Amino acid sequence: MIEKFDLPESTKNCTEDFSKYNGEGTLLNKVQQRSLEIMIEFDKICRKNDIKYWLIGGSLIGAVRHNGFIPWDDDIDVAVEHKDIPKIRKALKSELSTKYVYQDWTTDENYFLDSVVKIRDTKSYFPIEVYKGFKEQGLLIDIIPWERIPSVKMKKWILNINKYPYLKKKELSILGKTTHTLSGTIIYPFAQIAKFLMHFYSRVSRSKMWGFSYTFVMSPYTFMRFKEEDIFPLKEVMFEGHAFYVPNNSVNLLKEYFGSDVLNIPPLEKRTTHASNVFFYD
Repeated sequence: MIEKFDLPESTKNCTEDFSKYNGEGTLLNKVQQRSLEIMIEFDKICRKNDIKYWLIGGSLIGAVRHNGFIPWDDDIDVAVEHKDIPKIRKALKSELSTKYVYQDWTTDENYFLDSVVKIRDTKSYFPIEVYKGFKEQGLLIDIIPWERIPSVKMKKWILNINKYPYLKKKELSILGKTTHTLSGTIIYPFAQIAKFLMHFYSRVSRSKMWGFSYTFVMSPYTFMRFKEEDIFPLKEVMFEGHAFYVPNNSVNLLKEYFGSDVLNIPPLEKRTTHASNVFFYD
């Protein structure tokens, strides 16, 4: 059953012409269509392999408020269960069409992110300064692991002891460079063990609170937690004419993420587009 949402009257009655952002022939329209094509393939592979995913962030806002992309948005973000990452890696590596490529540290020696994996389009170029060393630079969807987070204090501790080891892969250096590479080398094996134990604990825990995985860092979302009942069981919504999965109570999650007015159309000054420098090879 496709989920429907009760939107504010101001949103339902909005008559603004959003084609100025993503109308036919615009760069943003092409970016959105290419991102949608990646998402359709990801959805197909997940359904075939019984892998759970759900739209999050701006993609979830778009699904709820616009039945598709936010008109000025340009990417798609999805969440998966952390325990499913090995299964996702295997499925995407073997089943993605040649138009796309799976990207993480196992496919790209310069890929330093431990908390996000990606599917990249091979026929486009989307340069992001902080990721300029990555082998693949095409348009993408981000796949972000979630897991049970019984204690925010424990996540803070894991991030703290992993701070220096991760500088070896530069993940946390984007928040401020440091020179503690020797400390990182010494602490690295202990930090890896602690991280492994916390991932295991999250799997066996009876906690009903979920959040971004222990190694995810992105203010202000790093330490946010959400009720399990608001996530599962997953539901389906229409997104640009295709059925994709969303959390059980998408509105609750969005209000936790972005505030109580998230379903209202934002003013002009709060509308941001990122993919303004994308190049296509076909």
